[in-house]
Amino acid sequence: HFVALLAILLTGGVLAAWAGSGLAATSSGAPAASASTFAAALAAALWLGHPIVCYLGTTGYVDAVLALFVTAACWSVARWRATGERPALLLAALFGASAADVKYFGLFFLAAVGTAVLTFPHWTLADSSPARRRARRSAAATFLAVAAVFLLPWYGRIFALSGNPLFPFLPQLFGDNPWTTSFLAAPASDTGSPAWGESASAYFRRLLALPWDLVFRRERAGQMPPFSPLAVLAVPLIAASVLRDRRTRALAALGVAWCLLLPLLPADARYLVPVLPLFALVVATGLAGLRTDLLRRRLPDRPRDQKPRQIALALVLLLIASPGWLYAGYRLARLGRLPTTPGERDVHLRRMLPVYATVDRLNRELGPGQRTYLLYAEEMRYHLRGEVVGDWLGRDNYREIGPLLAEPRALARRLRAIGVDYLLIGKTRGGLPPRYLASRPAWRESFTLLHEDPAAVLFAVHREVR
Repeated sequence: HFVALLAILLTGGVLAAWAGSGLAATSSGAPAASASTFAAALAAALWLGHPIVCYLGTTGYVDAVLALFVTAACWSVARWRATGERPALLLAALFGASAADVKYFGLFFLAAVGTAVLTFPHWTLADSSPARRRARRSAAATFLAVAAVFLLPWYGRIFALSGNPLFPFLPQLFGDNPWTTSFLAAPASDTGSPAWGESASAYFRRLLALPWDLVFRRERAGQMPPFSPLAVLAVPLIAASVLRDRRTRALAALGVAWCLLLPLLPADARYLVPVLPLFALVVATGLAGLRTDLLRRRLPDRPRDQKPRQIALALVLLLIASPGWLYAGYRLARLGRLPTTPGERDVHLRRMLPVYATVDRLNRELGPGQRTYLLYAEEMRYHLRGEVVGDWLGRDNYREIGPLLAEPRALARRLRAIGVDYLLIGKTRGGLPPRYLASRPAWRESFTLLHEDPAAVLFAVHREVR
C-alpha cells in the first residue's frame, strides 16, 4: 500500500514541477512567475482532491502507479520537444514502457508518447530536410530501443508462460483461454458495462453521462469512490483552456482520446485515473493564465500587499483539495482506531468484512495442503490460509461453478476433481439460500455443513461422491 501512496504523492510532485516550470503564461505569451506558482499548487490540489485518488493511495490496485508513469512519460516528452534534451527522450521511453509494464492500458499511452516523438521534426535543423529526417530517425530509434529494453522482460515472460504476449486478450491470434471467455461474458449495459454490438446512440449516452456517473452514480462506475464534484465543472474549463492556450491541446487530446475508449470497457472508475493528472494540468494552466491576465488588467502598475491575496489563494487551494481529504477523514472515522494486537485485528476485520468470521473459523480447521473454493467471496483470499481457488475469471470461475449449486452431486464431483476440500459461499453476492441448500438430501450426501452465519456458509466436501 505504501507503494501506491508513494505513487500518488510523486504524481502530485510531477504535476507541480511541470506546471511550475513555465507552462502557464499570459495571453500575450510572456511567462509569469506568479502564474506558474499558482498553476503548480493548483495542479497538485486538483489531483489530490479526488476521493478515488486518496482511496487508491491506500490499496493494492496498480492504477496509482500507472498514473505516475503516464504523467512522467508525458512530462518527459514535453521537455524533449521543448528543449531537445536527450535525457528527456530517454526518460520518456523509460516511463512510457514502465506504464505498459504496469498494465496493458499503458500500451495506449506508450504509443501516444511514441507518436509525439515520431511526428516532431528536429527544431535545430529546420532548413535542412535530409538532416531533419535523419534527426527524426535517430530520435525514433533511440526511443524504440530504450522502450524495448524495458518492455521485453515483462512481455517476454508473459509470452513464455502463456504463449500470448497480451494474455488473455486477442484469442483470435493466440488461441482461446478461460480468462478471455469470462471477460467477454461480463455483464452488460444495465450496470454500465459495455454491451458488445450495442447501438451508437447507447455508446454516446454512456460517454456523455461519464462525468456525472463518476461523481454521483457510483453504481454505474464499478462502485468505486467518487471523483471530485469539480470534475463536472472541469469539462467546460478544459475546453476554455484548450481554446486559450495551444500548448495544452495535445494533453487534452490525449485525455479525451482515452475517455472515448472508456464506454467500451467494463464499468470501473479506476480506468479514468491515468488521465486525471493530464486534465488537472490543463485546468490549472488555463486558470493560472487567466488569473494573471485579470490581475494585470486591473492592477497594471500599482504594487499591492500580497499577504491577503496569498491567504485567499491558500483557502481556494484547500477548498479544491478538500473532497479528497474529507473522504479520507470519513474513511478513517469508519475504520475506527488502528488495531495494534492480533485480537483487535480480528475484531476490526469481523466488523469491516462480515465473511471474515467464517474465514477465521476455517483457518482453525485447515490442515497442510488443503484447498478451499471461495464462491462469491474472492476477496477473502487475502485472509485465508492454505490454497485458495475461485474467482470471476480464469479456470473454474463463478460462471462455471455457480450454476452447479442447483446440482450438489455434480458440484461436489467438480470440486473434488480440482482438489477442493472446503466450499465457502458468500451470501451477499449470489448463490441460493444456504439453509435451503443444507436441508436438501443431495447436499447432505455430498457436503457437511460446518458453519453458517448471516454473511457466509462453510461446507466440507465429502471425499467420496456418489
